[in-house]
Amino acid sequence: MNRYRKKTEQERKPISDYLLCVAKLGGYLARANDSPPGNLVLWRGVSRLTDICLGFTVREVLVGN
Repeated sequence: MNRYRKKTEQERKPISDYLLCVAKLGGYLARANDSPPGNLVLWRGVSRLTDICLGFTVREVLVGN
């Protein structure tokens, strides 16, 4: 499978799916009756995602693998 091929419309996810993933990092539980995630939950999720990315960057520099 060519990893550089363009995805078709059926394979692409809407941005709401990605926002939900970020919200889950911020503590959103995504239960059936929950209201949509708010700004604070999204901010926490973005902050945690940034920390994860920073951790991978530091690992590459310090370990060198």
